[in-house]
Amino acid sequence: MFMAKSTPFFSIVIPTKNRPDYLRDSIQSVLLQNFEDFELIVSDNFNEQLTQDVISEFSDHPKFKSYRTSEEMNMINHWEFATKKATGKYVLLLADRKVYYQGALKKIHQSLCKNPDINSFSLGVKIYNDLENKMGWNIPEVATQRFTTDEFLDNFLNKNYNGEGSLDFMMPKTLNGGYKNSFAAEARAISGNYFNNVGVTTPDYSSLFINLALNNEVLHIGGKLMLWQGEHTSNGRQFGAGKFQSYMKSLGDIDPYEHVPIKAPFIYNLLHHDLWTIGLKFGQNITSKTPNWDNYFQTNYLELLNKKAHGLEGSELAFFEDNFNEALENAQDQISHFDKLSAEQEFNTPASIPKLDKVKNFRHHLKDFVSHRLPESKIANRLVKVKYASVLEAAGFNQ
Repeated sequence: MFMAKSTPFFSIVIPTKNRPDYLRDSIQSVLLQNFEDFELIVSDNFNEQLTQDVISEFSDHPKFKSYRTSEEMNMINHWEFATKKATGKYVLLLADRKVYYQGALKKIHQSLCKNPDINSFSLGVKIYNDLENKMGWNIPEVATQRFTTDEFLDNFLNKNYNGEGSLDFMMPKTLNGGYKNSFAAEARAISGNYFNNVGVTTPDYSSLFINLALNNEVLHIGGKLMLWQGEHTSNGRQFGAGKFQSYMKSLGDIDPYEHVPIKAPFIYNLLHHDLWTIGLKFGQNITSKTPNWDNYFQTNYLELLNKKAHGLEGSELAFFEDNFNEALENAQDQISHFDKLSAEQEFNTPASIPKLDKVKNFRHHLKDFVSHRLPESKIANRLVKVKYASVLEAAGFNQ
């Protein structure tokens, strides 16, 4: 008798481009989960042989599938290609340098079952410094909670998205969460695409803006669920430092500044462009919003200062400075509070650090002592969890 194949609860999709060692960690963090109702899809973006070899290591696993593009795709088109292979009820996109904590899928499943109306969600993340085999800069843990999309849109428009008060890490950008597959189908029915809508520059934020445009509420699932390594290889970090040419070229023939005054690839500038591009296609919640030009120029200027601090100079720096200054001059009648001096003071003022309670303070100093005084002691480092044998150990898997 023919038995219909059941739909998996999760489709975990890993789009990968020539990061074989990171990819292996990502795959293992899925296949070793204490949860069974999923399919794992690796999308091979015309990779070199080393990455193909890693994919082959897992080809016999019953939950593993892989697909290869017929040619190299840019990131936006590749995410669309990869996620269209998903058959599960919910799609989780896992970048090839990120891993899940042990137990993550079970916790995500429990949260989604309690919130069946939710179409889009983000996950709690932590950073792992794989260059030094220890945890990286801290992202505060936040409890599981629902947010209105107005909260996120207003926060994006009115706060420095890298600064204090930003809700950026809780916004469902797909890169840090997932979505209901049927919802993506509805979005694609409107414009034909979910990640690669014509004119957008990012797959993560442009999908975020679709999520916020078409839903009144989204979910943040808190706790330690994703662990991000390879931050030094991050496309976003490279882009923020001024290395933008290859990525922008990969986008093809579009105008990435159609909806923004600054005609240079500042990250927040491109995100603004994507917001209004998505607003024109999907409307709804976005059309009621207006730009906050004070925050727009403040946030982009802080990025300019960051580029300087990271060594961008000469004609490359002048390109950003000239375009910023020209736009600022032309927008004087739209600005009320922005000035460069206050932005420079903000950039050079260390963020306030809340006082640690006695227990946390003790742990902080103990870890600091072990890290600096006993760097080679495996026992001491394991006891206080300063250093790990691998990112998978840091994510709770027994090695």
